[in-house]
Amino acid sequence: MPDDGAGVTSRASQRRKRGSGVPEVYDFRQPMTLTREHGRALEMALQTFARQWGTLLSSRLGALTTVTLDTVAMRTYDEYIQSLPQVTTAIVMQVEPSRTPAVLQIPVEATMTLIDCLLGGPATTLEVPFRELTEIEWRLMKDMLDLAANELAYGFQSIMKIAFEVRSAK
Repeated sequence: MPDDGAGVTSRASQRRKRGSGVPEVYDFRQPMTLTREHGRALEMALQTFARQWGTLLSSRLGALTTVTLDTVAMRTYDEYIQSLPQVTTAIVMQVEPSRTPAVLQIPVEATMTLIDCLLGGPATTLEVPFRELTEIEWRLMKDMLDLAANELAYGFQSIMKIAFEVRSAK
């Protein structure tokens, strides 16, 4: 960093460097904590999504549904993967405009119950052993997830214009 001749770095040169567009290295193994205002903005966006998706599910399934936000927390990718159940439904989404991937995890029981309700079954939790989704089940799930992606984008519109596109399920 340039100095002013007396060995002291000037504030103007510090400001120039910060705004120079040079990316800063980010260590994903030790994530920074969210600032209070960023955490609150994410919380509000996700609470809006939860309310909207709960309403959407209730109207589509014909059963009273409530979706709630548990917590907003930063974790490393490894910590997140370790926290997942042994068997789960993982949906890969693309986030626009950045074109980055995102993973949405839904418990298998919730996935199978949702599909059963969409096919006219009762709104009870199903204890179904793990298996791949059939093509019809995937299509039903993708249609619901496309609607959910729109609600997620709606929840985030107060923060920034963002869109989610469902790519695949595993």
